[in-house]
Amino acid sequence: MRSLTIREKYAAVAAASLLVVSLVPISFAQLSPALPPTQTNSSVMTNSTNLANTTDFESARQQYLDAWNQTEFQSVFSTFIEPYSEQGYGVYTDHPSDVFSPGDTITLYLEPVGFSHMPVLDEQGNTLYQMNLTAKVAIEDDAGNLLATIEDLPPFELVSHRKNTELYMTVTVTQQEPFPEGAYRLTYEIGDGQTGETILLTKDIRVAQTVSS
Repeated sequence: MRSLTIREKYAAVAAASLLVVSLVPISFAQLSPALPPTQTNSSVMTNSTNLANTTDFESARQQYLDAWNQTEFQSVFSTFIEPYSEQGYGVYTDHPSDVFSPGDTITLYLEPVGFSHMPVLDEQGNTLYQMNLTAKVAIEDDAGNLLATIEDLPPFELVSHRKNTELYMTVTVTQQEPFPEGAYRLTYEIGDGQTGETILLTKDIRVAQTVSS
């Protein structure tokens, strides 16, 4: 019976999952087109001020989106977190270091920017915006030998009424069988499925038995 090579062995014990979550877009209350009979001049002025503030915000947001469209697809922040601790954008529990015990779940949290918003039409002919992100993971030992490549993760698609910009991703590598102790390099390839642009993130980790206090 043929024995497994190092790469086959690690490919057999490594798995990953991809999660992308969007913040709920901010919504604005619509002003009534007609004033109730009891509405005062003061409330009219307040409504006019609110409308002006909303218009100013939307104008500023459009300038932000114009800049976004010129921004390179990249990750502005990434860190290891405790598995399944993410509760929203920027809301998670840090993993205290780059050291993991054999058998630990390894979860990377990242915040991509510059991804595309592809216009799509719904059944009623309304314009919506589609975001499509993908992930791959390569695992190497400290000598640079490729041990496993995880690339069968399904793409994530988000269709929204708004051009969402505050998105986070978590990419999780599960040690179905404990990795041998030692140093490893994880290379994450995050892709924009609509433009073909990619981000490469390299993270060095160490697998070691932790000492109980």
